[in-house]
Amino acid sequence: MADKEKNAGQEAAVKKANKAASADSKKSGKNKKGDKEKKGFFSRIAGWFKDLKKEFWSNVFIPGEANSLNVELDKALRLADFIEIGALMAHDALDRAESCGGHFRTEHQTEEGEAMRHDDKFMYVSCWEYQGEDKDPVMLKEDLNYQFVVPQTRNYKK
Repeated sequence: MADKEKNAGQEAAVKKANKAASADSKKSGKNKKGDKEKKGFFSRIAGWFKDLKKEFWSNVFIPGEANSLNVELDKALRLADFIEIGALMAHDALDRAESCGGHFRTEHQTEEGEAMRHDDKFMYVSCWEYQGEDKDPVMLKEDLNYQFVVPQTRNYKK
């Protein structure tokens, strides 16, 4: 019974998060309250991944025998990797407040609806260093210095 209640609670949380995401995507970027709510939404998603990870490792069941090839173990480890990369992507989304490439945020767009870049803040390549269980990763940055290409906002309407 507790599992059914827990699953129902998780489903309700996902529906609520999806509804919040939909509402957030309709808000203007000029709305400071909307930006704060979006940050709160991403924080909740990051927390949800922590809970999911804890749930996975607490209740994972892997059938099979220890002395033979176990494809179920492989599947479980792949799922653990997907959870980990999803959590990292959510954490990265918390940090990046711009639109560029395939990363479009409605609150960061030009008057024409194109992606608005913030090269002064985000012209770097980064990776996240693992700090241990239940600790946030630390971002490592390397600045990008273009010599032959001028970064600019793309406009597909021309």
